[in-house]
Amino acid sequence: MCSASTTYSALKNSQLKPGDWAVFPGGGGGVGIQGVQLAVAMGIRPIVVDTGDERRELAKKHGAEHFVDFKEEADPVKKVVELTEGGAHGVFVTGELLAHTYHLQESSWLMTDQPSNRIPLLWAI
Repeated sequence: MCSASTTYSALKNSQLKPGDWAVFPGGGGGVGIQGVQLAVAMGIRPIVVDTGDERRELAKKHGAEHFVDFKEEADPVKKVVELTEGGAHGVFVTGELLAHTYHLQESSWLMTDQPSNRIPLLWAI
């Protein structure tokens, strides 16, 4: 339950709005799936970046609009930018391995053409 409340707090504090894109690297696991479910309930459009058919099925079942398999996709960040037509409004890192793998690229996930009052966010949960 604590992980769900932490994820909820991160989503709420991010100030993402319905229709905004949220990316969940490592989102095919327990904390990530909670984030996907909460995002859907808030009208936020989730994308999960993880690997494996089981995690793909789980993510899609719980509302992920897209699943990017980082072992199958040569450049998962580029794929997310393509799927969102410019980048996500927020990234919620829920997988330790992915946090280390993509730490140098995190800003690449995010939209660059947002209005000046909307700053894209990166959250580690």
